Amino acid sequence: MLRGKLCEKLKQISTQSVSAAVDEPMHVECSPSIRQVASEKLSRQLEAEMSEANIKMAELERELRDVTAQRNRLQLELNDASSRLQTAENQLSQAQRAKTALANQLDGLRQVVDESSAAHTKVHEHHALSHSFSLSNHAAVL
Repeated sequence: MLRGKLCEKLKQISTQSVSAAVDEPMHVECSPSIRQVASEKLSRQLEAEMSEANIKMAELERELRDVTAQRNRLQLELNDASSRLQTAENQLSQAQRAKTALANQLDGLRQVVDESSAAHTKVHEHHALSHSFSLSNHAAVL
């Protein structure tokens, strides 16, 4: 494949060189020295292109390594953040369960206080009524 490209480039350069020199497009017989010059020129051009391609490839490989390293760092950060989020969600769930339990206990205590207060009120009313009855009986006796 490279040889095919080389031959194609050689014909192109050779034709351009001969055409420019003789001002006749493509039907000029070339001397071996012109072909050698064209071949050397093509060789230098291909070496320069190859060098540029190698430099570009090295840059792309560096960028790929950098992006891969950054992706790995971000993945670690994501894993850490996910772990912290899971911990926070667990703590929130525990806090909500504790809140519900405490609210139920508070409701139970309120009910006990209300029942106790109602019973105390009944007892107090009963004592007041009883005392009132005793006073009225005592006044009737006198």
